[in-house]
Amino acid sequence: MTSKTKSNRSATRADQAAIAERLLAISGEDAISIPRKHLIDWTGKLPTRFLILANELPRLTDSSGALSSRFVILQTRRSFYGEEDVNLTDRLMGELPSILNWAIEGYHRLREHALAHVPSCATPHCTEAAT
Repeated sequence: MTSKTKSNRSATRADQAAIAERLLAISGEDAISIPRKHLIDWTGKLPTRFLILANELPRLTDSSGALSSRFVILQTRRSFYGEEDVNLTDRLMGELPSILNWAIEGYHRLREHALAHVPSCATPHCTEAAT
């Protein structure tokens, strides 16, 4: 292992801790100060939900477990590797109005239930992320 590799790993751990801290603050609806160029800092709550798509669970430093308790993890089981649909964009263009209506309905359901319903398929993965 070279010294460059060691320093990258150290920086990565520090970055992971900083990312976890920021995600905790935002998802916990804490007031956040954001520096603005040539202006005073903006301070307020960010009405934000994060969507993270990854092949592996992110490794974030959070000893309290609070961050992982806020995850809703959905595992995708099907790979389209080697079966890519090169005409997918063209086919979806004709479906855009229906896709928009579907997204709007989903948004309204989300606002009504405030993520009170977690799909049963997500539960085992949330437990795994907490450990």
